[in-house]
Amino acid sequence: MWPRSVATERRCYRQRRTFCFLLVDRNGLNHQNQASTNLKTMKTASYSAILVVAAALLSSKADASKEFVALLPNGDNVPGASAIGHSDNTGRSSATNAFGNAFADAGKSWTLSLCQADTDGDGQTNGQELGDPCCEWSVGSTPRWTSGVSHPSDASKTSNESLWANINCTGVTTVSSSDASGLQPVGFLLIAAAIVLSLV
Repeated sequence: MWPRSVATERRCYRQRRTFCFLLVDRNGLNHQNQASTNLKTMKTASYSAILVVAAALLSSKADASKEFVALLPNGDNVPGASAIGHSDNTGRSSATNAFGNAFADAGKSWTLSLCQADTDGDGQTNGQELGDPCCEWSVGSTPRWTSGVSHPSDASKTSNESLWANINCTGVTTVSSSDASGLQPVGFLLIAAAIVLSLV
């Protein structure tokens, strides 16, 4: 190949958008220096980045269910349901049930209105079903009871009313909302994915 000072350089485009450089030497002979190797390396790196981001997003979805569970009293203690806000009760499906929709409407927080609501229409409030009949629970604390809880989006499952029959909620400080800041890393992952995809 001739030195750049001797050769005239110009870009050309071939099929499949692989670019190359045509170098014309003193004698008018063309020397083609394809940059397809560099393009293949760039494409491989881009695909690898997309796979890494996709894997992170999928794992963050599973982690998000765990984080949501921590934002609810007995959220991880409802028999037969590891994700009480999802229709499949596992969190593998993105479809939410009535309780999941109410939780989202409450800003993904345990609020007084969410606690006092009866999302499955079984005659028991969400708080009664989840061990927080006075709506006083806050993130990190222990609910009034941890056994005998029921699913707040399944009318066929109710808690035993004797669990709260003798509890006087008068004068109890109720919770206004729970801190959902633990979910912020998921948002950062989504932003990072958008940036990576825009660079491809």
